[in-house]
Amino acid sequence: VELRLKPNSAVLRRFDPDLEPEAPHTYDFADNYLGDAQIRAVGAALALDRRMEELILGGNGLRDNGMVALVQQLKYNPPELKYLDLSSSRFSIVGATALRELVSICPCLTLVGLDDTCLDPAFIAKRGFSCDYNKIAGDISQVLNKREEMLQEEEQKQHMQRSELTAF
Repeated sequence: VELRLKPNSAVLRRFDPDLEPEAPHTYDFADNYLGDAQIRAVGAALALDRRMEELILGGNGLRDNGMVALVQQLKYNPPELKYLDLSSSRFSIVGATALRELVSICPCLTLVGLDDTCLDPAFIAKRGFSCDYNKIAGDISQVLNKREEMLQEEEQKQHMQRSELTAF
């Protein structure tokens, strides 16, 4: 079987080594109230995009089933995700645990928006949640902070190397 592609096809352009890489992708689904059922389909589609750097899902009514489904979709092929906004989501300890897993396996993730969620310190204090929520929030913050420090150190090393090269 011979595969014939037109010379101007997107497939051939995609594999052209002379072309610059595609720009990173941002997906903003804020305040669309996708809910748990729709996030499964959205998550499946987004899991295929390796160039996704920002995913904004605030105000979508995500609960435990939606969080777990999203994590399941993204964890097997972690994208270059750097920012994930889950503000105003209503997941509980099950969704929070799934999020902790996602944070631990997405190597580029450095910022997670958790305002008005069960992992927001003000939300936890106001509602009197158990210390389990504080522990998960602390675990997530610790991973993100450590990752941010490592990225800053790497940037400093690269800057020093560039400076040394230009000095010669």
